[in-house]
Amino acid sequence: MTVWLVGRSSDAPGGDALQMQEAAAVLTAAGLVAECAPATVQPSAGDTVLLHNLQRCLEWGDLPERARAAGSRVVLVPLFHDLTRYHAGGRQGLDGAVARVLPARVHARIRGRGRSPRRRGARLLGEADAVLLAHEAERALLRAHYGVDAPRATVVPIVIPRAAAGAKAPPGDFVASVGRVEPLKDSLGVVRACRDLALPLWLVGSPSETHPKYAEATLGEHSLSGGWQPGALAYPAARTLLGRARVHALASWAEVLGRVTFEAAIEGAAVVHTTAGHGAACLAGLGPPEGLFLVEPGDGVGLRRALAGAWERGRPGVDGPLAQRVRDHFTWEAAGPTLVEALR
Repeated sequence: MTVWLVGRSSDAPGGDALQMQEAAAVLTAAGLVAECAPATVQPSAGDTVLLHNLQRCLEWGDLPERARAAGSRVVLVPLFHDLTRYHAGGRQGLDGAVARVLPARVHARIRGRGRSPRRRGARLLGEADAVLLAHEAERALLRAHYGVDAPRATVVPIVIPRAAAGAKAPPGDFVASVGRVEPLKDSLGVVRACRDLALPLWLVGSPSETHPKYAEATLGEHSLSGGWQPGALAYPAARTLLGRARVHALASWAEVLGRVTFEAAIEGAAVVHTTAGHGAACLAGLGPPEGLFLVEPGDGVGLRRALAGAWERGRPGVDGPLAQRVRDHFTWEAAGPTLVEALR
């Protein structure tokens, strides 16, 4: 019996691929057989098919139906993030104009070549054998978007390794921003905020293929303000960079948890994070710890204020309350057993 983890290509850089690879390793260490696989995988009776990111359900093809027909269990990891604010104000260029004119569901149907990801997602959600939520609040978001209650749901948070292999380097005085260069991440907003504050910025991430003009403008303005030339950086080199940063900024319009923010926090950097998604709620807990600075997405003034405050306060360090909160709740050592138990 095998657990097949299916989502974005496990060879592609990014948080989703890392999460799948690490989850497979944790399950294997617990005595299960687990492998990352493409949507063309052929599951057998008794297998479990773990499907990542419900909003990309059209990319799964007929795998859920084939898995069920073969006698496999189908488990969803929705990773649902609400794109309402992004569609209203975050998208740029022609794609953004279309998104603001057409309802999101119509726009998604057009991009899906006539197929409705909302209808497909609702059906899969209702038929799933189990659902693994990244955060308890995701349940209400799924109900509002798909009109279906998540059946047999368990909260298994997105987590990171407690420690990453690689040489430690002394901290430096710079702001890091790790993520794809695209409107969703508000990369241009981070570049402009750092430029206005005269803060050195290391921008790490591949330019978006679907928003080339935006990426070109972002990289052009970044080059004018100096800093590190952007581009993909293999893990764990990116985490080593975060361990050197004074501040990490993720100004995303929509994020489930923002794995890179957790990585920066556990490595001792101060973090600037938007209120979008569940990351802020998870990190703040009963009260925002030192080193966490929250800002509304798209708020340029608020972003500059948060960056200035984080820079002035400096790194809270690996022994600070922010890093400790991540170690206690959002590492594989802390949450891995929950994942294993949910899939046995």
